[in-house]
Amino acid sequence: IIDQLTIINKTLPAEVLESLPKGYSKDALGLLDRYLYSLHAEERNAHITKLDVEKLNKLEAKPTLTNKDVAEIARLKEYIEEGNGSGLSTAKAFLDNLSPEIKASLDNAVIKVREIQDETRAALVEYGLIDSETFSMWSNQFTDYIPLHGQSVDDVAGGITASKSNLFPGIPKDLSLEGSYMKRAEGRSDEASNIFSRVLFDNTNVHIAGQRNLALNALHELVLNNPNPDVYSVSETGNPLDPGTITTYINGQKKYINFTNPEYAKSLKNMPAAKSETFIRYIEPSLRFMKKLPSMFTNYSPTFFAGNAPR
Repeated sequence: IIDQLTIINKTLPAEVLESLPKGYSKDALGLLDRYLYSLHAEERNAHITKLDVEKLNKLEAKPTLTNKDVAEIARLKEYIEEGNGSGLSTAKAFLDNLSPEIKASLDNAVIKVREIQDETRAALVEYGLIDSETFSMWSNQFTDYIPLHGQSVDDVAGGITASKSNLFPGIPKDLSLEGSYMKRAEGRSDEASNIFSRVLFDNTNVHIAGQRNLALNALHELVLNNPNPDVYSVSETGNPLDPGTITTYINGQKKYINFTNPEYAKSLKNMPAAKSETFIRYIEPSLRFMKKLPSMFTNYSPTFFAGNAPR
């Protein structure tokens, strides 16, 4: 990507850079961001218009309307009429004004960007954060998707898993560096710059969160195989807001690790991936020891053996 941007920088007319909207860097990277943004415009606008029509029909079907409803109906009608609810109405003009040579160079860079996005999406499946069905839905939703990160659709403060109604890939809030970045396209009044940086950040964030999830998967397996209800337990349902509960994701499904002492969960919830893996390696021998502890008072006890061997 850097090689392609370097080539573009050498041949790029100054007027092209000056025409970039506010917020974009006046160089080849800013041009790539604007290009990615514009490629996504048509399909994004079509989707947003569909959502707006559904909202409008639902509001107009209400028997009585509040002042807020009336204002929202007027806003939706305006957006639908203009067809640019996402704020991307100038995208076509921008694309039309690019020379074939610049477009060809940008397209080569876009191929590499898509490879990063595909790897990010595949990593979500590999780490167990989403299932294959959700992966297919996201992969087929848009052709030229880029992360604009509009309104958040977090289900609960303690973390979410992939919902079939959500549009874009993301990671559970309790595993993310900056909170969940699963977003719904609801329309924007401004343009989102730094798109390529966001693509890279998303990739990094998914791998960090994914590694932490793998560590929690290992902890889940240890607790499952070494039951001790006085200290901990696992369950298929739970409350992620409970201070004693930790959520992990296996094949896109939530699994809960519950500690009777919330302090244990608190330390793990705030623990980065590297430390959580170290913690699990540390406690694994202890768990194996505790599992054998009852046998030390029965099978391996001389007193127990002497009294019960003849019998």
